[in-house]
Amino acid sequence: MRPIFAFVPLAFLVVAASAPEAQADRQRRGAAVPRFVVFGDVVVSKPKGEFANYVDQGYGFNAGGMLRLDPAGMFGVRAEIGGLQYGRERMPVAFDFSGRIAADVVTTNMIGWLGIGPQFTFPAGPIRPYANASFAITNFRTTSAIEDRQTSETFATTENASDFSSAVVFGGGLYVPIGGRASTAMLTLGGKYYYGGEATYLPEGGIQDNDDGSVTLFPARTKTDFVIWQLGVSVGIPSRRR
Repeated sequence: MRPIFAFVPLAFLVVAASAPEAQADRQRRGAAVPRFVVFGDVVVSKPKGEFANYVDQGYGFNAGGMLRLDPAGMFGVRAEIGGLQYGRERMPVAFDFSGRIAADVVTTNMIGWLGIGPQFTFPAGPIRPYANASFAITNFRTTSAIEDRQTSETFATTENASDFSSAVVFGGGLYVPIGGRASTAMLTLGGKYYYGGEATYLPEGGIQDNDDGSVTLFPARTKTDFVIWQLGVSVGIPSRRR
């Protein structure tokens, strides 16, 4: 754990030492750094520790915004929301009154998060490293719904399990400018480690259907550490010039 905790202050020192050079580069080019940035990513997750005994790799999304606090664009406050799916089961529905309706019961296992924290960025050059940290609220949720096989529409959704926890998050990555010199768009490559608290959740396959129509749940309760890898795009929102 120590190398990851050491990464953030080290990145802070590197970025802070580069401040004058970054600001001078901006002034030479006459380009203003957009104060507000929006972003969206696709994510791939990998559970860690005891959590990996019950949960498989997942896929999802992440989105949010960042407010830059200084003219050079090095320091900012970042807020984000996201989620991923780590399990999905499908089983046919047998209707007693008719066999003319084709539908399945689909059970989905999900993790959601909402986080906020600081980010430090080197704001100049063809490749721009960043480091961030945040505190996140996490939710572990499993739902079942009836899905029409022809239209994929769902209805009669039931929540099988839900539990909230929290995580301390450390991350970093690279921004790569795209779209020309005047563009504020950047390709984002990064990763984050979620040091998650304990939570009660259902693994994939953690619901048993009984002959009398009832169900039996087999939940797990562990710490919820996981890593996500991110690939996305961020876009600066230019402010109006006075």
